[in-house]
Amino acid sequence: MTTKTDWLLIFTFSPVQGFISGAKKTRDLYAGSYFLSFLTRRVLEELKNQFGEKVEVIYPQADKVGKDDPYWGTIVGNYPNRFVVKVKNSTTEEVKEIVKTLKETFKTQFTELANNLKNILVWENLKNLHRCPENTHNVENLSAGMDQIDQQIGGYFQSFVAAVPLKGEYGEVYDIAERTLGGRKSWRRYEGEIDRNVYKTKDNACYFPDGCTSCGEHLHLAIDWKTFKKHLKQLKKQQKTSKDADKEITSVGEGEKLCALCLVKRELYKVRLGDYINGLSFDEELKNELKQAIERFPSTHDIALAKEKFELFERLKEIYTDEEKLKIYSQEGEPIEFFIWSLAKVINIFKDEGALSYGINRIYRKKIEELLKPLIEFAEKKPPEGIDVEKYKEDAKVAWQISAEYLSTDFVERLIKTLEEIKKEEETKKENSDKNLLKELEEKINALKEWLITLKNLYRGLKEATGEDFESKLNKTPYFAMVYSDGDNIGKILGGDFEFLEEGKTFSEEFHKEFSKKLSEYAYETAKEVEEPTDTKGVGFARVIYAGGDDLFAFLHPSEVIRTLKLTSENYKKHLQGIIKKEKATTSAGLVIGHAKVSLKYLHKKTKEAEGEAKKNFGRNAFVIKVISRSGEESSFGAKYSYGEFKTLDLLSKAVELYKNNKISSKLPYALREIADRFIPDEVENQKPKEKECEPQNPCKEKEEIADPLPFKIALTLLRRELNRKIDASQEDKEKIENFKREVEKFFQLQRNTHPNLTAKELLKNLAAMFYVARTLAEREAFTLSEEKK
Repeated sequence: MTTKTDWLLIFTFSPVQGFISGAKKTRDLYAGSYFLSFLTRRVLEELKNQFGEKVEVIYPQADKVGKDDPYWGTIVGNYPNRFVVKVKNSTTEEVKEIVKTLKETFKTQFTELANNLKNILVWENLKNLHRCPENTHNVENLSAGMDQIDQQIGGYFQSFVAAVPLKGEYGEVYDIAERTLGGRKSWRRYEGEIDRNVYKTKDNACYFPDGCTSCGEHLHLAIDWKTFKKHLKQLKKQQKTSKDADKEITSVGEGEKLCALCLVKRELYKVRLGDYINGLSFDEELKNELKQAIERFPSTHDIALAKEKFELFERLKEIYTDEEKLKIYSQEGEPIEFFIWSLAKVINIFKDEGALSYGINRIYRKKIEELLKPLIEFAEKKPPEGIDVEKYKEDAKVAWQISAEYLSTDFVERLIKTLEEIKKEEETKKENSDKNLLKELEEKINALKEWLITLKNLYRGLKEATGEDFESKLNKTPYFAMVYSDGDNIGKILGGDFEFLEEGKTFSEEFHKEFSKKLSEYAYETAKEVEEPTDTKGVGFARVIYAGGDDLFAFLHPSEVIRTLKLTSENYKKHLQGIIKKEKATTSAGLVIGHAKVSLKYLHKKTKEAEGEAKKNFGRNAFVIKVISRSGEESSFGAKYSYGEFKTLDLLSKAVELYKNNKISSKLPYALREIADRFIPDEVENQKPKEKECEPQNPCKEKEEIADPLPFKIALTLLRRELNRKIDASQEDKEKIENFKREVEKFFQLQRNTHPNLTAKELLKNLAAMFYVARTLAEREAFTLSEEKK
């Protein structure tokens, strides 16, 4: 007789980071992260559908939170790439059947994915673009992309399952299951990419595909992409009114050649999510939200200028509703109705070239739409002469969706120059020139020149009426931020380490469920607060990519940096109180502020690196902020969130405020960096204390006595001198400035005492980086903690 018992089953799949980070555009990064969450959710749903109450989910508990607002479970990925379930009262054979079902369900997702991708590529119309008949590998003359898609998609992800009888202490069984899973993950199937795919171009030459232009890890699909995109453009015109109009790729840019995996991310809604979401009982607004999130995710430039764009429309609304301001504005500014219709014309002409942005998040979009709604209605009632109302009326309705780039006079001027150069080059071909292209270029150049005049008049009028220079604001160097935060010591907590668990708690099945639910609540509420804050104006200039378990990953406008770091740290403590000791419920975060033109893949990598550095160099409960310029120059500031009662973010916030008020010299970071290099000796600072020589009862004090104090004393003296030189302490705020200087010195000493692994030179450079970060945030009018409290 076969014995029945309960089992603990853990499922996971990989790779994860490689799939997410291989992204050229923000929409690819979002889609990659969302797809992995979707995979876990689908496999878990299928498991519950087939086996019902026989299966009980322990981790994650994502479906238990946010039921009143399905947006967060639908638009924001909230499932990790693993789950833990209890299989009740089952034999070994029954569990094997469940494991088999899991693996087959997982594999089915990719089979469907590959087939859907083939369908949207309209292969039947492209047979002649593929495999060369004279292929020396003598492979059958089939469409090159077909088997290449199966190979790339079907062979990329691997699933792993461990199932252990639930006998004895839960913690011990869980530990065995994790070790078993780890052993299985250490062996991975390897299948080399067979270089058999060849494609033929117009000149009948045969070529092997190069690397994908997005991830660079796989070969791009073996098709002539230039001819392929030209074909799709023609197909689009033919199918404008056809039911099959969506069976095409419309978002592959010039020069892009993608592998199957990157194409899945680029067209995720069409190839996988559309049918699934349409089958759910969500309203049409939410379904459309997901479609727009994937297909029209905000660009890095739009994220970088989200706050400035919002404030521009906010001022326009204020002027429109204030007769006195409107009168002043009208003396120099463009008539508001002319601005709206001119904007609509630009959207109409450039909608396929990045002129439209769906907004950084839903609350931002709703509020910015509300701001412009009365202006758009006014413009519709009073269209200027010469405007083709019928042609542009639909574009006028979505005027609020204009990309921030098209509100920059510098960008518009550069775009005009680029188009004029293309036009000039085409004209040199004389009788061989493309007349249709020349006509199209002429229309675009004229529209942009008209738009440029409109913008300059608009900004001139706004400056007269409000005193704000929006032209400079929207022309500023575009920097945006990425943040990755996760919980500390999760492995030790799940290992039942009593150092971390609240008194009276043990790592049991009930504890694991409670812990999972608390993590899901933390992720849900923190993500919501990041995008829809209850403080400031109720608008978060941020977009959460993933919020599940102890992890949160988001894009931010630089103004949101301090607020978001504070949220992740404090919310984690709040939600885990009662099960984890308060001082042990900590997170660490990596945050990068980067130029919008820097490679997204590189910035994502740097964000993960920063999070690792926070844990390694500052001992968890820490963060590292990196500022990366377009040239690649990097400044990195790291610290613990708190040193006892001392709050690091409070200090950073005060530095930002002083920079905003022009109290700190912009040269301070460079001065501190220079004196660290010039005056602090290398040969002495590297004499590290020996651990064995420390007194057991007071090791830190002993370390300070053994280590040569000269570098630290020199650094502290030089720091005081530079603070006095570079910070303006005028009479009215002298006390405030002096207190700030003392706090800076205290912070420097606290870091010295807490992080003996860091030299005096490294600590001084770290402080220089703090001032550089503060200056960067101040230039982008970052929210400070004192402003939040108002």
